[in-house]
Amino acid sequence: MDAKKVGCIGCIVVVVVVILIVVGFVVAIVISAKRMENVKKAALNSPEREKPYLERRAEFKTKLRRLDKSPQAWELGNLPAHLQLVTYPSGDLNLKAILYVPPNVGNTKQPALVYYHGGFALDDEDLEDCQPFVDDGFIVMMPALRGENGGEGNFELFAGELDDAANAIRWLGKHENVDAVNIYAFGHSIGGGVSAMMSLMDDDLPLKHCGSSGGLYDITTFYGWKYSDGARVVRFNPDDPIECLMRVLWGNVKWMKRKHYAYIGRQDFPFHIAVEEMQEENKTAPDPGRLTITQMDGDHFTSLEPAVRQYFNIVKSGLGTRNFIPGPPDVMTRRPAENTNIQPTPSFPAHPNNGTGTMMPSPPTNLGPPANSIPTNPMPASPVPPNRLGPPGPSNSPGPPNRIAPPGSAPRFEPPPMTRPPMPSRPNFGGPGSN
Repeated sequence: MDAKKVGCIGCIVVVVVVILIVVGFVVAIVISAKRMENVKKAALNSPEREKPYLERRAEFKTKLRRLDKSPQAWELGNLPAHLQLVTYPSGDLNLKAILYVPPNVGNTKQPALVYYHGGFALDDEDLEDCQPFVDDGFIVMMPALRGENGGEGNFELFAGELDDAANAIRWLGKHENVDAVNIYAFGHSIGGGVSAMMSLMDDDLPLKHCGSSGGLYDITTFYGWKYSDGARVVRFNPDDPIECLMRVLWGNVKWMKRKHYAYIGRQDFPFHIAVEEMQEENKTAPDPGRLTITQMDGDHFTSLEPAVRQYFNIVKSGLGTRNFIPGPPDVMTRRPAENTNIQPTPSFPAHPNNGTGTMMPSPPTNLGPPANSIPTNPMPASPVPPNRLGPPGPSNSPGPPNRIAPPGSAPRFEPPPMTRPPMPSRPNFGGPGSN
């Protein structure tokens, strides 16, 4: 057999192998999508959904396949002088938190914010996200949750962490300088998911209302993360609809106890289908006004700052005129000047078939109208980009400023807010631009 024939046979073999790989790849995606939809249907049709969320939560005990600390290694270094490292109790655990109290506060009572960080570790630079609240004299608490920053307990992903988040609020309400009737909560990404769940917590929780940016997860998120990072992040069985349903606001909207203001970036595509489903769910809720969803210009990261400013304006309008103690001008590194005067986005008008006033149109394929405009009609739905595994990385999104990890620690990362079947390959978590 001459070399030419051997070469032809080799090319045919390569082509056949490539075809088989592609077919296997497609089959894997189809099977994954089918299983994921079955989990979603099982959750929506579960009789457990008819029981109040808190009643189910009292009976629920997560079954973890692995007991370990947070998947994100991050040790807190020496804090700046204006920040305090405190400890708050959560059940049998004693957990860390960073507390900012304005200078010269004296014996006055100030409104307060609990801010839940993105990712799976606390960093003092997270205070930068709370700039409007700091400038206005709010006391700000940023809790680490179980298993984070080398703290006590094991990472559970939206399970025991919800107890920690609520207990942080309770601890803050007892602070001598905190006005306990004016405590608010906000979070970004993973922290946004935690903050959203605070809307379901006990009536006696001293929380007026809460907000989130990029935090409206649905249960398909966990199924997606199973492929992207496996047991490192999802340590329970994502095929169990009850395990999933207990961890998200999706499917539990009708059991909300207090108002939640959710903000989603127009280019934060992985969340859009879940948002549409939650708006449908909200139509039949006893009090549809408890969930308000607003689109902001930007992606998973760049929509955060305008979202925080809009939520601050809502909080401020509810407080009226107060003689707050302003924070010092050098509390933190300032944002770029062009971003300091972003105007809030008005809530979207009600859809003709939805009298709740909480309708968020599906995203357009372009950047959409300016953040301060109100569309008169819902925008046409656009598909989730086929290879979208999470918020854009440093190559196509400015993201937040780079944060330098302490020696020996892992870089910060944000898991992808996946809402549809992932490609069965491992994406790059973290790197510059992740939060």
